[in-house]
Amino acid sequence: MMTLRYLFLVFVFSVSIGQAQNTFSNTWEGHYKGDLELYGVNAVKMVLKMELEIKELSPEVHQWKITYDYNGKKDVRDYSIKCVDASKGAYIIDENNSILIDTYYKNKTLTSYFEVMGSAILTSYEKTSEDVITFDLFSMNSKKHTISGGENKDEQEIPEVKSVLVNGRQKAVLHREN
Repeated sequence: MMTLRYLFLVFVFSVSIGQAQNTFSNTWEGHYKGDLELYGVNAVKMVLKMELEIKELSPEVHQWKITYDYNGKKDVRDYSIKCVDASKGAYIIDENNSILIDTYYKNKTLTSYFEVMGSAILTSYEKTSEDVITFDLFSMNSKKHTISGGENKDEQEIPEVKSVLVNGRQKAVLHREN
């Protein structure tokens, strides 16, 4: 019972803090560049160039164009980010190919979670300063998980918890070009 009260208080606290800071704004607009690092177990195993272009297309829609460059071979993802409900920090990344990804803006960070082809993907874009966006991606095998808890211990009901092994990580620090 104590655990449920604690989780409820954490939820209420995080919602109340996020209410005033949940509007994606034009301060993100610009052309950002940096190195995308793909991590292995103990070190960076690959580095490629990454660009992010953000520009307003209408008051509710921004272009969200990502370009990856690996040894001169470019992979361009020309997406859009659309406002669903700014007061709740709710947005959608439209990949413009029938794929729509729910995205949430809280505390200067856009976060998405989705599953594709057996992998769960968690991404975040954080505005760490006026001219810097930090991108993080974590991937997990969504089909393989460990279950623990789900029992009574010392007269306390312990919730069931599913955990998955994080098997991939990518990170980029993107700087706005002037």
